[in-house]
Amino acid sequence: MKKLIRNLIYFLIILFLMGSCAGNKETKMIIFNENHKNIFENVILYKNYNMEIIDNGNFWIIKNISEEALLELIGIARLKLDVIANNIANVNTENYLRKYVKITVENGVEVVDDTENVDLTRETIDMIEIQRLFEASVEYLMKINENIIIM
Repeated sequence: MKKLIRNLIYFLIILFLMGSCAGNKETKMIIFNENHKNIFENVILYKNYNMEIIDNGNFWIIKNISEEALLELIGIARLKLDVIANNIANVNTENYLRKYVKITVENGVEVVDDTENVDLTRETIDMIEIQRLFEASVEYLMKINENIIIM
């Protein structure tokens, strides 16, 4: 519960910071969550986006985020949510192994089988974290480009 509250506070800080820097020419995003850092790092490497990551230890500041990179992150977050929903739907399916989204430079984005069964607690936490990333990315994209409508 403490982790969930801490992540919610971080999320609110991110939204505040995104709102305060949306008018600047240099686009920045603050990332606190380790899973989100992993997604960003792999997407940057996979697509070779020209973004600068400043590691503060507790969080990252990512500079020069392009609309294309944000759209890529939104797509990956959406795929992760779909995979999590599928895992939850199959929680009682015999011999079902959970699936997850893997991002590598070599293979790009792929859905792969895990070696473990579905754990509802893990899936729920992953879903909340990815949903926050999705919502923050969509909101940020809409702030830097008012002509984009995302449905």
